[in-house]
Amino acid sequence: MAGLKKLEALNMNCCNCITDADMKPLSGLRNLKELQISSSKVTDNGVTFLKGLHKLALLNMERCPITATCLDSLSDLVALLFLNLSRSNITDDGCDKFSKLKSLKVLNLGFNDMSDAVLSHLKGEIS
Repeated sequence: MAGLKKLEALNMNCCNCITDADMKPLSGLRNLKELQISSSKVTDNGVTFLKGLHKLALLNMERCPITATCLDSLSDLVALLFLNLSRSNITDDGCDKFSKLKSLKVLNLGFNDMSDAVLSHLKGEIS
């Protein structure tokens, strides 16, 4: 990825061979604004490699085996506007961390195993 420093969008949707180890090279793509990695095997650990991508505005992690633990890393993404975490392993546990995602405009949590208690953590935080 060293030659792709100007890359702004990367779509690897449905590449189910992508794992946490494959995320480390992405940490050098500092101009990345859009990352699509749905249906991959990336977990909370792999999300930690995204912490330095401060221009990332769109992240699609639908059908990834992630939990609310990844929200700690995602809260460092100050430009993040659109986040898709549908069909993952998000439950009520750890959902208080949603309040850290201050810049979000669109959040998709569909088809996760959580209750309406999550809504209290979103109140007033997403516009």
